[in-house]
Amino acid sequence: MNKFLENIEECLIDGKVVLKASFGLISNFSFVGYIAHEAMKEQKSFVFDGNYETRFESSVEGLFIESGLKVLKCSLDEHPVERGYYEVDIICEYTIPKNFHKREAYNDNMRLSPLADTIFDFFKLMSTLNNRVSILEPSSLNLRIKSGDDWLRVTQKGGGHPNVYPCNPEHFQEVVQSIPAYYDKVKNRIDNKKIQKIISIYYSGLRFKNNHFAADAFINFYKIIELIYKDKVLFSKKYIELLNKPESYDKAMRQCSQKVQMLFIWEYLNKLHEKIEVSLLDDLLDLAETRNNLAHDSGEDLDGLKLDLVHKVATFMLHHFVLGE
Repeated sequence: MNKFLENIEECLIDGKVVLKASFGLISNFSFVGYIAHEAMKEQKSFVFDGNYETRFESSVEGLFIESGLKVLKCSLDEHPVERGYYEVDIICEYTIPKNFHKREAYNDNMRLSPLADTIFDFFKLMSTLNNRVSILEPSSLNLRIKSGDDWLRVTQKGGGHPNVYPCNPEHFQEVVQSIPAYYDKVKNRIDNKKIQKIISIYYSGLRFKNNHFAADAFINFYKIIELIYKDKVLFSKKYIELLNKPESYDKAMRQCSQKVQMLFIWEYLNKLHEKIEVSLLDDLLDLAETRNNLAHDSGEDLDGLKLDLVHKVATFMLHHFVLGE
């Protein structure tokens, strides 16, 4: 298992190799926590002693992280006692490009090693878009290549502790199975640098929220709303089309105050979902007020309901306007 790759030709089958990215993960969801939660609901005793299934495994169909890099299978094995700690394996099929040996690198290991980051970054991206925090354990990212019955080492690299909540493995299975179609739909948008910035800020919001930094989380989620709202292509163009407004609305919309921005967002939601409660408008206007107070360091004691709402609005803005869901 610790033998290093020396010659990639020994691993090739029809121009392809099988790679395995392995890493230690600290996250904010727990399969074991779900088992314990269900036991408590049935008023049964539960002991974190490892006498239960901790491994999740799933095959994946039709998922290409990038051209030539196809995901075949993923598995997460949770620590039996430390909830939210996982050993993760992601197995991929990689088609060796024609210019592979022309790439500037010392050897085949160096040419393959960037794929370790590519695979982990994809895992982190999909986790983020599913409201899950993924923190890499330091020095735990390994990339291996299949050679016969053996896995040869290609490279090893390194990565906070989120709060952990119960996660039903059956629901997680649904998430994994939905990823190929979902990623195929959004991957062209994700390549945009502006959108990468928005997703990065959203991830920061998730991380702050799960570590109980409520004000920091609120500001990051609200920043998502602002960035999307002020982008002509992402928001005002769709608003004008949905509500059949004149083009002259565009510039005025993007120059308005925080509270007026929330009015436009509420009007859009109200048109999209006809049964939106009027009380939501008051709540959205209150978010704008809270944002201004936090931005001017008022020391406001942030209501958890406000944080949940700004998170929901940021999630809607991200998925509806940015990712086109």
